[in-house]
Amino acid sequence: MKKISLILVGLVFGFAGFTVASAESLVLVDQLLPDWSEGVYSAYYGPSNGHVAVSPGTTQVYLGRSAGIIKAGQGVEPAPSDWDEGLFAFRPIVTIEEFADDDLTYDVVNQYGVNPVWMTIEIEVGDPDTRDDNVAFQMVPAPYGSVAYVTVNAGTATNWLQWTTPSSGITTGDARMLEDIAADPLYAGKTVIRTYLRLGMGTSYYLPTTDDNGTVGFVDKATIGGVTYDFVLVDDEDDDGVVGEADICADTVADNPEELGVNRHTWKGIGDLFTTFVSTGKGNKSEVPSEFSLTETQGCSCNQILDGLEEATGFDFDGHRKFGCSKSVLEDWIANRYYLETVEVPAIDADGVSSLMSLIGGQDYIFKARETANAGDSIDFDADFSFRSISSVVWTDAVSTYEYLTDTLLDLMVDGGFVTWGDNTYHADHVYEYETAGAGSPVTFGVYDVYYPNNTGSLFVDIFAKLY
Repeated sequence: MKKISLILVGLVFGFAGFTVASAESLVLVDQLLPDWSEGVYSAYYGPSNGHVAVSPGTTQVYLGRSAGIIKAGQGVEPAPSDWDEGLFAFRPIVTIEEFADDDLTYDVVNQYGVNPVWMTIEIEVGDPDTRDDNVAFQMVPAPYGSVAYVTVNAGTATNWLQWTTPSSGITTGDARMLEDIAADPLYAGKTVIRTYLRLGMGTSYYLPTTDDNGTVGFVDKATIGGVTYDFVLVDDEDDDGVVGEADICADTVADNPEELGVNRHTWKGIGDLFTTFVSTGKGNKSEVPSEFSLTETQGCSCNQILDGLEEATGFDFDGHRKFGCSKSVLEDWIANRYYLETVEVPAIDADGVSSLMSLIGGQDYIFKARETANAGDSIDFDADFSFRSISSVVWTDAVSTYEYLTDTLLDLMVDGGFVTWGDNTYHADHVYEYETAGAGSPVTFGVYDVYYPNNTGSLFVDIFAKLY
């Protein structure tokens, strides 16, 4: 699920599969993930998981502002080789001259610890296929405390120091300003390919040791390379991973079927994918990830889907509650329609034909009209358009040579009235849809004509309950 919102002024261009925005753009980041899907690579590396990048947590409100958490010094201090680290990584992809000329700031506060969130940049100066020959600089601000957010202006800082290698973390040479680095002939026209906000590594990040909180900071927003990255609160009250308007089911919890059946699907409360059983032969079955996901079902578990189906149709779905949702039920939910019945409408029938079932009052329905019939005099027609083979060039709303009877002639009526089928344009497949609310009674379909005896064939209407 993509959570990036880009408000762009100027050129957008691609780099390594990631969209980079030019000056005056905004990226909203509401998930902290160790990948580039959010526009920011957010990671915590610690000894508990072998220093593999994991999410540092979630965006949250801290001191009245939505922000991203960054941390280091977690737990009891290990050996130096196992020190931990937290970072936010950015890919500005601009020249050092542009980088130095743009704003370079971040709003930050500490929750625990006194070490500040600091910054490094990486400049590509050699072979673009390797980063081993690049040059890195760091800027460590003065401690800013834990009372309120402060804006660190790295662009005007005077203490940028070069590293001995791109990854050494060991400084060398004299401190200078970013504009001095940009003016250095060694870096003229070179590209800043990475910018990092960091916490770690070292003993000081684990202090004080009494509460094991180490050093924890919150970054509200960062402006880097002409782009402002704003860490915003994720809208996921039920914590199911589907957020905002995409989540149509509130309070989603894990399904609990009595016995998950083969080729039935259930959500176990973890991750995005549903779970299913597949047959492995001789009466055996194996639990595997389903082809369906909570993202596709718009944040709805099997039980919530069944609740919605029962409300929309009045039918009983107890078998699905016992064994899990079938593939067809999930497909219907994703398609936002559940098939109820098909009504055949003979063109010769002046009275029309009613559905077998009553439509629930206030429930939304989809009528799908299809096929063609014949009205005599070489006239074929569908739910809204007609073609008279001896005079027509194209299918038209009004019947060719019968225009004086208005464009409602041969239209498919609903409950005795004319409706707008589809988008009121001709469909070559002769399939049109119309949505309406039920009235607590059967619905009647009929072809409007001034003379029925020479009509042949039928139109068909599939009735679906709209599910959300």
